[in-house]
Amino acid sequence: MWLIYSDIKRTTGSKHLLSLYRDLSPFPSYTNSACLDSKRLLTDPTFDEARAEMNRRARALLTNFPVKDHRALLKDVNAAQWQEIEETVDGFARQLPQFVLLTAIWQRSFPSASRLIGAA
Repeated sequence: MWLIYSDIKRTTGSKHLLSLYRDLSPFPSYTNSACLDSKRLLTDPTFDEARAEMNRRARALLTNFPVKDHRALLKDVNAAQWQEIEETVDGFARQLPQFVLLTAIWQRSFPSASRLIGAA
């Protein structure tokens, strides 16, 4: 599993592995299959366009939300720690749209999951 995780991180350029892959870890062959499918999709230009469009739409929904600088709240966090926090948050923010799309694509493999989502 660690080799698969390393490959996912290398492919996505992320320092961290989102939990959707960790959730699949009890099923190594499916995790590997999902990883290979993800690698194929991540290089597809239409997938990249869909990710960019989803990111643009999500940002449009955030208009007028109050956003504050959280640095003032925590006085005991030094500059190096803030840099690490910002890198982590930035990494998740950059990766989230593509992982949301990947998850939606994976759901098509499970008709029962599609029925549950449609019922909600």
